[in-house]
Amino acid sequence: MDDIKTYKISSIVTFCDLIWWLSLINNIEIGNKEVTAMDMLKVGKGENVTVTNVDGDLIINEGATINSAEGQSITVSGKIIINTSAIINGNVKCNSLRSSGKGTIIIHGSLVADCSIEIKDGSLEVEGDLNAPRIKVDNGLSVLGKVTSSRISIGGTAEFHNDVEIDEISVGGKIYATLSFVASTISVGGSAHFDGSVKARKVSVGGTLDIAGTSEIDRISVGGTVRVFKGTYGVISVGGTLEIDGAANIEKVSVGGTAHILGYLKLDYADVGGKLIAENGLEFVSLDVGGNIEIFGNASGKSIEVGGKLIVEGTLSLSGNLDVGSHVDVSKGLLCDGIIEVGSKIIVGELLRAAEVSAGSEIRARIIEAGRVSIGKNGIIEGLVRANKVTIESKGHAGVIYADSVLIEEKTRIDTIYAHKVHLERGVVVSGKIYYVDTINIEKGVQLSEDPIKVEKLPDFEEIMREYLK
Repeated sequence: MDDIKTYKISSIVTFCDLIWWLSLINNIEIGNKEVTAMDMLKVGKGENVTVTNVDGDLIINEGATINSAEGQSITVSGKIIINTSAIINGNVKCNSLRSSGKGTIIIHGSLVADCSIEIKDGSLEVEGDLNAPRIKVDNGLSVLGKVTSSRISIGGTAEFHNDVEIDEISVGGKIYATLSFVASTISVGGSAHFDGSVKARKVSVGGTLDIAGTSEIDRISVGGTVRVFKGTYGVISVGGTLEIDGAANIEKVSVGGTAHILGYLKLDYADVGGKLIAENGLEFVSLDVGGNIEIFGNASGKSIEVGGKLIVEGTLSLSGNLDVGSHVDVSKGLLCDGIIEVGSKIIVGELLRAAEVSAGSEIRARIIEAGRVSIGKNGIIEGLVRANKVTIESKGHAGVIYADSVLIEEKTRIDTIYAHKVHLERGVVVSGKIYYVDTINIEKGVQLSEDPIKVEKLPDFEEIMREYLK
């Protein structure tokens, strides 16, 4: 028993005595408030404590400040639990971080959580990197460093000032990112602004989406306005306005309002309720536009359907059909392998070529080549026409026609006709010559400047064209 020493402690122990004894047991240096190893550490309201390792949970009350030792990180094997607000100076690694209350958690360093981070009713600001499988912040999140996570949920505003790589992110308010942003799905209730590139499978935004960097996105769905830079996109669905600035490849766009394309665009399908404007040419498969289309530069595709006007400052080439409710104005050539149907006017600066051409009131081009050409009542055809069949409804006017079959309805004025078969209804006036090969039918009241000339073979069209274009 002599080897056993017994220490008797008075039953009355002051708080300072208790802290001194705990410091001996748990290796805490109280003088400079440095905590090195604890099963659990509680930091009181407003306290300022230096912490290195906590072998358990770290509980921080409102307004406390936690500092890392010089050259070391703060490592917590358990949870960090924060009441309302706190400031942590240094890099932090923990199992998880939880907070509650309408305050802000500020980390002057990086934050790594093995499991999750949850900020209830408050905000989180991280000056370094942020890494956790699951992050949930009810109010706002701001990160200056890189972000890596599987799932992020933000109730208010999210700001990212470095590269972001996540699986899913949901933001109730706004999102702002300055560098590259990689995610599977991005869901934002308000607006989203990306200064850098975006790579994502799906982006859904309730308000405005603005992307300034080159991006690769499979699907975009936005209620308001979309402004994107050059890149590759799958399907873009916009309730309001779409603006594309830079060369881009897009599979399909669906726009409720206006689509404004500033760079060269290669597009498969477009469905636009309002207006489509392309400032630097357009390559497409199919365009369906309720309002007007304006293309500055050459355009090529399969088919176009427009409720209003189609204006092309260049050449338009189509492998399919063109259907326009109002009128067409193409400064150079209009080359269409299918059928052109226009409610009002067709005005082409150079060659108009199609399988069939019909317009309500006017067709103008230097040369008009088609299998069939027809113009409505009181209509005008201006240009040299070469076709299999030409039909001009009553009270119209046409220039030189070269065709297999020509039907000129009553009270129409014609310059010159070269055809195999000719039918002139009553009241037709021919100011030039008529050359025909097979038959000619002339109704009463037709006025001819000369008798029709029957020939075995029509003159070569190339010779007529050279003479016409002089």
